Amino acid sequence: MKHVFRVFWEALREFWDELFLLMLMNVVTVLLVIPVVTFPPALAGLWGAANLVAKGRAIHWSDYFEGFRRYLWKAWGLALLNILWPSSCSRTSVSTRRKMYHSTSVPR
Repeated sequence: MKHVFRVFWEALREFWDELFLLMLMNVVTVLLVIPVVTFPPALAGLWGAANLVAKGRAIHWSDYFEGFRRYLWKAWGLALLNILWPSSCSRTSVSTRRKMYHSTSVPR
């Protein structure tokens, strides 16, 4: 029975350690979001560290900054895609809705 409690306590301690480190990484990410240049890679670093936790690996600060460096250009590519693509789609849908609204006749 002692073994069960020991395993449970160890799992709880490891969970707390990872949770606390992820919380600190989140604070660093919020600070790195302030300058717009580091916004996408900061999120990529946090998501990379969270992915390692989800896979059951222990994380360190080096994992966060490695994800930041590794996904720097991919993160910016996705950010630019998210900035440019939805705006062109929304313009099309707004103009389409405007045409539909003006083309319908309202009974008086």
